[in-house]
Amino acid sequence: MASETQDTRSTALAAIEDFLTGRLENTQNLSRAARADGRAADVPGQELEALRARELAAWQEEGFLSHLNAAAIVEEYYGRRVAQARRDLRRERPARKERYARARDAYRRITAERQAVHLWLLDQGWDTNLNNAVTEEADGVAGHYLNGEYRRP
Repeated sequence: MASETQDTRSTALAAIEDFLTGRLENTQNLSRAARADGRAADVPGQELEALRARELAAWQEEGFLSHLNAAAIVEEYYGRRVAQARRDLRRERPARKERYARARDAYRRITAERQAVHLWLLDQGWDTNLNNAVTEEADGVAGHYLNGEYRRP
């Protein structure tokens, strides 16, 4: 049981890191493309890029994650992975037993991982349903720290 909990924690931490890093990279790519097209005065894009960088830095340095990002990990990050696995499963025909079984197992594994990570986030205190997001705030953003400590001034 402890091993399963540790595996879920590792999976959740990897998903958080992957989601925040991927979102920052996507924002940077869009910002670079806008600058290359001659839209150098793309202030909202630069502000969004700075926000994404702060979110990733807050997670990596302090373990702070907003409730909104916790919800996005469950809905966006795992939502895309589940949708891709579902498409892969639909492409396979049951007559191709081995390939169909692999696609079905991949779909089941990803949906189980999504559920486990969601439950872990809830267990750690993140409000993924965004019902009661009134805990520690960093720069006015509702969320809290992984280790449970509050920010020191």
